[in-house]
Amino acid sequence: MKTGRCGRQDCAHSVKRMNTMKVRLWQVSVTTSIEAEEAVAALFEKLFDVPPSAFLDAESPTAIVSAYCPKLPLYAAELRARLRTALKNVRNCGLNIGSGRIGIRRVAPENWSESWKKHVKVKL
Repeated sequence: MKTGRCGRQDCAHSVKRMNTMKVRLWQVSVTTSIEAEEAVAALFEKLFDVPPSAFLDAESPTAIVSAYCPKLPLYAAELRARLRTALKNVRNCGLNIGSGRIGIRRVAPENWSESWKKHVKVKL
């Protein structure tokens, strides 16, 4: 169902092109427990039709699961409500979802094919 925003297919194709373009993206993220990270990542992949990224904090039992899209698949309020419902379902399955904090924000355009290098240290 189209909602006036991009459909899942549009997001998937646009994200594939972002390596060669400076694109202003939306970041949708959920802070969750490491226990629920895979379940939250699965719901993100289903909703956005792209594999999400996950940042696991080694010093605390939290994970941040994020998806990036040039346009939101739903309006922000609808997306937030759908994510809250999905997180309740994950909790009802017996997983600890942690804080379940939902973040929706625009991220500045940058060269995605190069910017990761400043965050990753390669040991030779």
